[in-house]
Amino acid sequence: MVTINPVHEIVRYAKQRHSTLQVILGPAGSGKSTVCKLVTDVILRECDPEERFRANPDHPTSVYLDLLDVVDIQKKWSCKLEELLEEMLRKPGETCPPGTYVIQYVQEKPTVITYDHFDLATNALIYAERFRLYKTLLGIVPKMIGRDDSQTHVVLPLRREVFRSNIEENTFLSIDGSIPSYDIHKLTLLPFTDEQIVDYLFRDYIIATSRELTRESIQLLQIASGRQK
Repeated sequence: MVTINPVHEIVRYAKQRHSTLQVILGPAGSGKSTVCKLVTDVILRECDPEERFRANPDHPTSVYLDLLDVVDIQKKWSCKLEELLEEMLRKPGETCPPGTYVIQYVQEKPTVITYDHFDLATNALIYAERFRLYKTLLGIVPKMIGRDDSQTHVVLPLRREVFRSNIEENTFLSIDGSIPSYDIHKLTLLPFTDEQIVDYLFRDYIIATSRELTRESIQLLQIASGRQK
């Protein structure tokens, strides 16, 4: 078994434009969300503020979204992508950028977009509903809508036990074969505690909360939207 730093691996893949979809697999408590937060934070810290508004593949930016922020997802799993994005970005006291602008930004700039807690948020949905929602969320990638110039990378943490078999897992993640296997990069985490993971990945590193990272994403999108006017 080869041990790698998953944060560095995901960032490296994004910079080298490998794999549209990066899936972080692991049991509950293995640190999937922790890795997602660190990926977002590392990319934002590495990137010069000016680079966040240029289409430079060597300096991708990052947008963090939490599916648990979609209120009553059992009624909204069939919503349009822009509506789901607005649900996840809407925070008290914050002006949420329009979902259509978020899509435009992510599709035009090299971006790593994280959909955290997909498995937890969709736990009460049946397979067909979860599949439809997943397909809608992946629609933010230009490749998925018939464009080949994709610089968009989706990071998706998942508990492997949500699938009944490897065949079901591969069928789901590839959207029935729509995404080729070479465009899906899987990383499996061992069951460590958050403290052990952070100690291994980044000594003395403070993890931002989901709310803080989403707020940073909102501010980034607000500034970008203002520049475009």
